[in-house]
Amino acid sequence: MIRLIVLFIIISLGSCATDLMKDNQCILNWETEKFTCHKKSTGRVFYTGEMIFVNEISYKHGIGKEFYEDGSLYEGSFEYGVRNGMGKYIFPSVASCSSMWKEDRQSGEVTCEYFEKEIGHLRTGQTDGAGNWVGETVYTFPSGEKIVEFWDNGTLINKLNK
Repeated sequence: MIRLIVLFIIISLGSCATDLMKDNQCILNWETEKFTCHKKSTGRVFYTGEMIFVNEISYKHGIGKEFYEDGSLYEGSFEYGVRNGMGKYIFPSVASCSSMWKEDRQSGEVTCEYFEKEIGHLRTGQTDGAGNWVGETVYTFPSGEKIVEFWDNGTLINKLNK
């Protein structure tokens, strides 16, 4: 509780003049112990979740949601301001892709579940960390049919029906 009071005082006094706080304002919900951050200029919410303050610098830290201008969002774990740990990137009306994140990049196997006209479709494979498929992926249809795809830096080079 004392930690939360200290965090509230730091935010209230406006002593966090960092990139995160420059044009932004974060408000603590005392009941949930989560912050909601929005742009002062537009009022648009861009982050809700846990934060940490170190040497008067604020960081997204713990579990949170980050909202992007294009309507997509990341929901998952943050560590000192970057995506680290398990997380899900959601592309509105397209797909939800879950993976581990390391230093703000996807790491290891990525699984995407598709929405709307491709509902029930699933793709599993590796990315280059920036979202481009690499190597072999398996695309599974609701019927159980599978296609093995081979990617080179985000470009599909071959696919085989299984």
